[in-house]
Amino acid sequence: MIFLSLIIPLYNEENRLSKSLIKISQYFSKQKYAYEVIFVNDGSKDATLELIEKLVKNKPEFKLISNSANWGKGNAIKKGMLQAKGKYVIFTDIDLSTPLEELPKLITKLENCNVAVGVRRHKQSQVLKHQSFIREFLGQCFTIMTKMLVGKDIIDATCGFKGFRKTVKDKIFNQMKVNRWAFDAEILYLAKKYHYKIGQVPVIWKNDTRTKVNMFRDGVGAFVDLIRIKMWDVTGEYKS
Repeated sequence: MIFLSLIIPLYNEENRLSKSLIKISQYFSKQKYAYEVIFVNDGSKDATLELIEKLVKNKPEFKLISNSANWGKGNAIKKGMLQAKGKYVIFTDIDLSTPLEELPKLITKLENCNVAVGVRRHKQSQVLKHQSFIREFLGQCFTIMTKMLVGKDIIDATCGFKGFRKTVKDKIFNQMKVNRWAFDAEILYLAKKYHYKIGQVPVIWKNDTRTKVNMFRDGVGAFVDLIRIKMWDVTGEYKS
């Protein structure tokens, strides 16, 4: 039985992939449990697909899903989540902005919670390298809007380090509709809707300036998606 599934979305990551894969391999070589790492190539236009195909060759624990076109990070994570077989399923970013050494914190939290969320904005968190002022400001604005949707108790909605028990992840991700950056808000909204217990975990985090997020374009799209999430619920698009 697979204990842990790790989902990692990829989009135009040829410059970061090799170094991060070495870290991933080294980390899991020290673990005693059965695991799988699912990479989801989201229609990369550079050499990401060719590179990841070579890097995962002859590594049965490493699996690859590939989209022919770019659908968005949310869509990529959804596809990985729905194929994951682990007792616990966690997604993270290829830049490893939250180091893999933080995985045990989420796993421990998932022993008593249905969903575990990494948190950067907590007195016990360690932010080793901050985003620019404008990115942090806009991120906080989005978190405030998300709190209006999912509840004031959510400290950090957008940290790309979240985990789910196998027993709940299919219901959440089968219902998920947002393909791009507001997907974090949607999965938390669905977790609340289904009365799943959400645990929040302070983590170590370091900003990578090579982010693919366009602050203004993606910010506007995320705001629109927040409205859509509420409308989908009101109109019965989400099954109870």
